[in-house]
Amino acid sequence: MNAVKTIAPIRRVLIGSRLRWCFIFIVLLMTAANGLLVWQFSVVRHQRERLLGVDQELIAVLRFQTQLRSFHARLNELSQSESAEELIKDSAELQKSLMDHTGETQAAFNALPASVKADPTVLATLEAIQSSLPGHLEAIRALAKTGDWTALRVRLKIQVEPLESLSTELVQDVDRTVAAERADAVASIGQAQRHMMWIIPLSVFVTLLFAVLLGVVVTESITHPLRRLMEGSKALARGEFDHEIPIDGKDELAQLSTVFNETAGRLQHLYDDLRGREEKLRESERELQQLVEFAPTHVFVLSSQGAGIYASRVVLDYYGLTMDDWLATGVPERIVHSEDIDRY
Repeated sequence: MNAVKTIAPIRRVLIGSRLRWCFIFIVLLMTAANGLLVWQFSVVRHQRERLLGVDQELIAVLRFQTQLRSFHARLNELSQSESAEELIKDSAELQKSLMDHTGETQAAFNALPASVKADPTVLATLEAIQSSLPGHLEAIRALAKTGDWTALRVRLKIQVEPLESLSTELVQDVDRTVAAERADAVASIGQAQRHMMWIIPLSVFVTLLFAVLLGVVVTESITHPLRRLMEGSKALARGEFDHEIPIDGKDELAQLSTVFNETAGRLQHLYDDLRGREEKLRESERELQQLVEFAPTHVFVLSSQGAGIYASRVVLDYYGLTMDDWLATGVPERIVHSEDIDRY
């Protein structure tokens, strides 16, 4: 009974619309589940780009540090050789190469993904090295031209070597930042993977659960009134025209049940009318039989072979016969003269 009460509101919707909305609801559930999966995949992709970005940041700084160390080591070698011409020539090439690497490092930082925010101190340090280096090299070249190699080496020790130490600190700062970013990205990726491991089976379970529930409810909302219609058709076949199907909806089956009840009502009315006419006909037959029985004349029926079929009470009393005698053979010989039997 509770199930019928639960299904009754659903039967106010047409069967076609009912099935259509169930299909749409299941598709929406599947779309929502796929949307959650796409969202988690986007999180993983975002963290992957973040990891690539911080790795590019660290690689760019390491390349710059390597180039700066090579630059400092080469200047030390030239200062030890005390060849002014060679130092002036190579320092210009070293300066150009180092500036190119500095520009490449800055370009690498500018090309980082939007999800990776470069440390502003890193760019500031690179700009400081890039701006101060030409002045230091110009002073070194001037000392080489004058042949003051002791002052030149002291200047390398005091002004150029700190730039190398500064790059080392820069690498350490970037490495700490990259390690923190990498740990955060790895944690986010792991969390997204765990979410996907839950989303996939849970979405499948919820979708199947709702599909089964909707299937049972919709199927019952169709089969229950169909069973009523089958019961009504069987009752109609038995001649129970007063059988009425309960109507608790507005769908196609409810309309069919309404037509069935109206048809059964009309058949009941026709049956009652025919039964009344049959009663009247039987009454007329009884009246006619009474008239025949008590009519003051001979009324009887014989077959073509002379067997008795019917005789009124007047005939039986007149001849002194019973109905059994009349139905026996040889009736004409008993009531008709032998000379008239052939004509009769």
